[in-house]
Amino acid sequence: MSYFKNKQEVWDEATCEKFAKKVPKDAFGNKYHLPGFYLTYPPMAIGKVRYNGGCCRNKSGKPVKWYEGEIFYLPKVTKNFKWVYIPTWFWRLVKKEKRSQKPLDK
Repeated sequence: MSYFKNKQEVWDEATCEKFAKKVPKDAFGNKYHLPGFYLTYPPMAIGKVRYNGGCCRNKSGKPVKWYEGEIFYLPKVTKNFKWVYIPTWFWRLVKKEKRSQKPLDK
């Protein structure tokens, strides 16, 4: 069986900065304790998703084809940001900390 592969988004520096500063809220309006853009399921899925009964997708002008499911990729971010996985919860976009170039005192 085949899976439809969605295109991987590429985020620029401004988009990454915007999402890394975001403080999401739960269904009751309470802010989460960790800032950063969260990717969770649902509504956004990462990885392989299989649909009961499959799905039909049109791939760039080609005829509609039936697929067992879809594959979603994490957006590609710039070198100053990274995705951090919090087990059993979500993916979180954070800004990398800059390391000091000073030598350690002995």
